[in-house]
Amino acid sequence: MADSLDRACRRYVRAAKQGRLPVRGDGDVADQVEQYRAAMMRERWLVDSTRAVLAECRITRATELPYLNFARRVDKLVRKYSEQTLANEVRRAAELWVLNGARREVLVQILRRVFELELKRP
Repeated sequence: MADSLDRACRRYVRAAKQGRLPVRGDGDVADQVEQYRAAMMRERWLVDSTRAVLAECRITRATELPYLNFARRVDKLVRKYSEQTLANEVRRAAELWVLNGARREVLVQILRRVFELELKRP
C-alpha cells in the first residue's frame, strides 16, 4: 500500500508540474501533495473499514458500491458538521440510501463500527 501511495503522489507532483491539475494560489506544491497523501490514506482506511463491516453483513463485492458511497458521504458529513446538525444530516443520508435499496441494518453497522455514530430516529 505504501508503495502504491508513493507512486500516486509522484504522479500527482508530475501532473502539477506539467500544469495538468490546478496548483494552489500560494504555489506550495509540497503541502498540496501532503494533503493529497492524507486524503488518499483516509480513503484507504474508509474503504477497508467499510469492507470489513460489509463482509460480516454478507454483502458481496458486486453489490458493495452503494454502501461505500454511503460511507464516503458520512465521512464528508463528519468532517463538516458536529452534534445535532451531523445527526440530522446522517439520518437524512441513511433515509435516502434506504429509499434507493440499501439495507438499513447494514447502514447502521457502518455508522456504528466505522464512525462510532448511532442512527437516531426523530
